[in-house]
Amino acid sequence: MFYLFSFSETRCPKLPIVRYATVTPPLCVTQPMRFYSSCRFVCPDGYFTEVTGPVVSRVLTCQLNGAWDAGVPRYRQPPTLTCPQALLTAETTKGKATGKVSWKIHVTDNSVIVNPNAKINVTSSHQPSQEFPIGVTEVFVTASDCTGNVASCRFRVDIRDTEPPTFSQCPGDIVREEKTIHARVNWAEPVFSDNSGQVVSVVSNIQNGTSLSVPGVYYVVYTASDGSNNKNENCTFKITLNKKQCTPFTPPRNGALVCATKSNTCAVMCRTGTDFESNPPFLYYCSSGVWKLFSLFPSFKAGTPGPNCAVGVNSQMKVFPHFYFDGDAPNVQDTIKDNFYQLLMSPYVPPLFCKFSPHLCLKNDMSVSLGIKGKC
Repeated sequence: MFYLFSFSETRCPKLPIVRYATVTPPLCVTQPMRFYSSCRFVCPDGYFTEVTGPVVSRVLTCQLNGAWDAGVPRYRQPPTLTCPQALLTAETTKGKATGKVSWKIHVTDNSVIVNPNAKINVTSSHQPSQEFPIGVTEVFVTASDCTGNVASCRFRVDIRDTEPPTFSQCPGDIVREEKTIHARVNWAEPVFSDNSGQVVSVVSNIQNGTSLSVPGVYYVVYTASDGSNNKNENCTFKITLNKKQCTPFTPPRNGALVCATKSNTCAVMCRTGTDFESNPPFLYYCSSGVWKLFSLFPSFKAGTPGPNCAVGVNSQMKVFPHFYFDGDAPNVQDTIKDNFYQLLMSPYVPPLFCKFSPHLCLKNDMSVSLGIKGKC
């Protein structure tokens, strides 16, 4: 009996072409290889096989079962990617809540050495010269070659807000006459805004609607601050509060009018040899813009101006020498001021006019107006 046997040679399938690798023998990638054949893949400069360590070649051997003893190597060498310095800084664009930063990314890859036309794909989470918001933003950059090897780097962009808030409708200076010793002052609030778009913190040294003493001069300063602590203190204005003044009146004929300007207190006097045509009040004092009168006598000429002085008349004022002056004296105005000061300090005048506040009755702060001389 005869037996027939047929035998077939064991072969491993041809290997795929690996980009940029050199295969020895070249038949390994063009036809099946016999059992125990060896194929060597060698990397070009800068490439390594995807195994532990920088191995530049790998050998595959055809086994008896028709399979290669290892998989086809994949070679990897990621691109070399260089990002800018760790932190790039810039200021906001004027009037905006953003700023721009430019940078350059440097990338190289060994694939270009083997194939000058090889492409390196670079992607970035942000682009140079785009608008960045105030604060720190992280930028991610990746580069990949044609074999899928990837490199990445990152850096930060810090946009700093150095622009202070701006304002509109800052109030102008305020000047008022008041009848009272305190006055409440109101004004239209200034309007502030900031390039950041955020709410601005605004404070002022004097609050709107505050009651202020009269007379007085006050300077209001508004301070506006944004979230980056930029400040604007340029909205300022002045408040001037004056006591309402009484309308000046003329001195008597043949006499004089003397006033303590700080206390707005006045008296009329006659030249020696004349007398008041009727009793004048002892004092005229200005209160809330209106002349008020003080007198020891129930009967006196009310209102202003005071009574004129004339020859041949008699009044009850004769017993008070303070109301008469020598019109021919060389320093007649000083004489009149002396008389008025002595009157204010006399027991005939309540102390609230002068004794309680002597600084309001200084002779240097008195004014004298002489009346015309002549007959009625």
